[in-house]
Amino acid sequence: MQPLDIVRASAWKRSLFTTYALSLSFFEAVVMDAFVRGGGRDPLILADTQGITHALAEQGARLVGREYELLPVHQNAGVFHPKISAFLDEEDAHLLVGSGNLTFGGWGGNAELLEHFHTGNAPRLFSDLADYLELLATGELVEIAAPERIMTFAEELRATISGKTDNGRVRLLHNAGQTIVGQLHEEAENLGGATRICFAAPFYDLDGRGVRDLANLLNCEDIWGYVHQGGEVQGVSSSNWPHDSDLTLRAGHISEAWASDQRRLHAKSVEIVCRSGRLLLSGSANATRAGLFGPNSEAAVLRIFPSRDQVWSISDCSPPPRQALDEQDDLEAGAEATKVLGAELQGSAVVGKVMGGWPFADGNLRCSIAGTTLDLGNVTVGDDGSFAQHSLEMADKAWQTGRIILTLSNGDIQASGFLSVKAVSDLAKRTGKTGPRILAILSGTETPTDVAAIISWFHEDPDRLPRASSTSDFGSKRPEEVQVELVSASAFAANYNVHDDHFTGAERESGLSYAMRALLDAFRATSGPFNEEAQAARDRGELDAGAEGDLVRDEQKNEQTLLTFGKLLSAAMASGHSGAHAEAMLALAHYLTDRIRPEPEQVLQWVDRIQRGCGGKISEELAQDLVALAVLQVANRPYEQQIQSTRRFLVRHGLINRLKNADAQRLPAMASVIPLQIKRSDALQKIVDARTCSEELQVLLSTPTEQELPPLPALEQHNLWSSLRLLHSDPGRRERLLTLEEPADACPRCNIVLATSAREDLRLLDVSKCTNGRCGRLIAVVGSDHEPR
Repeated sequence: MQPLDIVRASAWKRSLFTTYALSLSFFEAVVMDAFVRGGGRDPLILADTQGITHALAEQGARLVGREYELLPVHQNAGVFHPKISAFLDEEDAHLLVGSGNLTFGGWGGNAELLEHFHTGNAPRLFSDLADYLELLATGELVEIAAPERIMTFAEELRATISGKTDNGRVRLLHNAGQTIVGQLHEEAENLGGATRICFAAPFYDLDGRGVRDLANLLNCEDIWGYVHQGGEVQGVSSSNWPHDSDLTLRAGHISEAWASDQRRLHAKSVEIVCRSGRLLLSGSANATRAGLFGPNSEAAVLRIFPSRDQVWSISDCSPPPRQALDEQDDLEAGAEATKVLGAELQGSAVVGKVMGGWPFADGNLRCSIAGTTLDLGNVTVGDDGSFAQHSLEMADKAWQTGRIILTLSNGDIQASGFLSVKAVSDLAKRTGKTGPRILAILSGTETPTDVAAIISWFHEDPDRLPRASSTSDFGSKRPEEVQVELVSASAFAANYNVHDDHFTGAERESGLSYAMRALLDAFRATSGPFNEEAQAARDRGELDAGAEGDLVRDEQKNEQTLLTFGKLLSAAMASGHSGAHAEAMLALAHYLTDRIRPEPEQVLQWVDRIQRGCGGKISEELAQDLVALAVLQVANRPYEQQIQSTRRFLVRHGLINRLKNADAQRLPAMASVIPLQIKRSDALQKIVDARTCSEELQVLLSTPTEQELPPLPALEQHNLWSSLRLLHSDPGRRERLLTLEEPADACPRCNIVLATSAREDLRLLDVSKCTNGRCGRLIAVVGSDHEPR
């Protein structure tokens, strides 16, 4: 089985890769492609800072920080060297442990060793891995950008092996707690002591220190080194053989099947034959002092055999020729690395940290995105390398496709790293295949097909609609979605030791909340109709057959979108939602008006349906939109019924006092489509001058009994006027009046459902009467500015 078979085998809910050398071009083109095809999500890479330095120079990587996360790991001494791939689904986990880095060579170009396990055959191994991850996250061996994410993965890993046990003969050895050789020594003693050691590795110390020290520790004199006929991957600071050592290391060929592989050797394995058994180690550790004893961070699988039946068959040969040290993909301790930083964009706040610290108190921050460079200004840097900067320009451009590289500099010293856009990664986690289509809208590259898919996705569940008032997710919290772990801005800041008082809550909001707010803003903006140029060419008779076909297909998609939107509108504005989706639906209606240009009457019908579905709580943005639309409605239909209806809506929702601040620039697409019969200023004045039945009722109730009533034209035309005017002269009747903030279907006193005509009077004229003969009370809608009785 190939490693890619595991990647595409299931819709993994989480995955973790650790590597030293890193090729993001390879990861995106090969691993990420297989991962997505299999339905997986949320991949996370832990990579040594030196590997990230090489990845920064690649031009092919476009998805980093968006569709997967890359966390730099700074090894305080040595390098971060394990090669692990772990995959989790709801009830199971699979694990790959080997010698291959996350590169083209490591996943096929080199001769590598790779072990595959699942929770059913080696649960102890998964427990060891969870221990290792927790030690990495909490210990002092390495510095990880966001350790709590590693802790979360470890917890989920443990959950997959709950109640499972094995015989303990397959273990994951690492040196986060004690050295690998110390653990080998203990197991070798349990098997009666070592009698032969054979190393299979591409890299040794030139003076043989690692091999000699392990042999001395195990008190073993029979020491072999495997010579691979296909040659070895070349090293920078390590050699393919201890050529400068006086150590007696016998060169040999091994009869194992993998030894016939003619690719260059990058596999690392050690066989220790003992008096009463055999140990076989395979993983990331080379035959060097740094790999076996530290300070490198390593991980390897140890198989413990209680017999010597399957020991390697070794035959003598000549040592390999000495190689010149050259550039390759597997460095060792002591190599100088360019400084690397880790950073996230949370809302409009860039929060990050230079791994390993920064020698200055400040620096200039800039980023490279979509072929342009943004100067984010000078930033203060903490003693631990942490920094934070606010940039609206950066936040706006972050929706564009492609990687974002952040660079901090001071003089000739600089640190660089990939910027993770939390809003994009959160959106991808929570929206699945619809995520890229939403991102297309945010970046202004959407097509009619994208829009049709998004509207259908919202129609499947209107609670997916964004809400500006939401703090971290879609409108209502669906159980299966809430389980997805989101890292808060505060938690991220804590890991980077950035104080929370750097930014306001809006600047530091969660990624998904920011994405949803940005989506609402995109719906309110204008981009013009789809295919405007193609439509103009068609009108001139200049459109070729191919372009005509594309235009027809897009028009069909637009028709589908409008039909689906009508169904979505009915579902989202149903009484059960209490107007919670009004803001999103109005923004969506504006967007479709801008991009598809439906008939004005259809737009006005949308507006009317949204108004009727508005609930008691209205956000500031929605309030401004509704007031602007009210003026447009009257300017379009300056008739008494429309004026009364518009003012009634504003009064009921406490918006009447906002009329004087009505913004003619809001919802520009709707303003351009809806034809006006009178000027907006005249329409506004008509609304101001009008009075609704509820307002006149307040005048009636506030007029002293001994004082004559002023003219009340709206009430005087009501069929209940004869009963209403008695409220002025008879205090007892006033006490019996029932008032509501919003129209209701039943009498608030006796709870009897009103007759249809009575319900319509209450909705359209503010005043009605209970049709229950035993009650017969007058009922009035007085709006949200008054206390109901």
